[in-house]
Amino acid sequence: MLLTPTKADDVTVAALNRAAVKANCPEVDSRQNAVRATMCRMNATRPVLAEHAPATLPAFDKMAARNIASARKFAAGQITGEQYMAEGKARAAEFLADTEQGRQALERERLQEQCNRMANPWITPGLQAAALEKLRNLGCLR
Repeated sequence: MLLTPTKADDVTVAALNRAAVKANCPEVDSRQNAVRATMCRMNATRPVLAEHAPATLPAFDKMAARNIASARKFAAGQITGEQYMAEGKARAAEFLADTEQGRQALERERLQEQCNRMANPWITPGLQAAALEKLRNLGCLR
């Protein structure tokens, strides 16, 4: 299952797709290889996220553990293939929501740090107008 750049940047998506292809994980086409295929995908994906988006690892680890638990239930015959796929899609949506919230929080923190650096009491009058404009552009001033 290859990803598309809907929520992640193109470089991360390309790296995730390369890792999935390189790992040569089996398809989840039967109960017998569901756990192996799921673990393979999770193990191939984690190092890429650790490199490109380390802040997503807690949410990813949570999703991976729950996906592996679902694969085990599917392999044991406790849920159907449709239920297994639906659970995986729901967890992927949760992961994207969690990481989007995290990404937004990190962006707000980064902007606040820029605002804090720009707010300098020793700024010269000549630079004040440019600094105020930059603060407005960063969203520090309304």
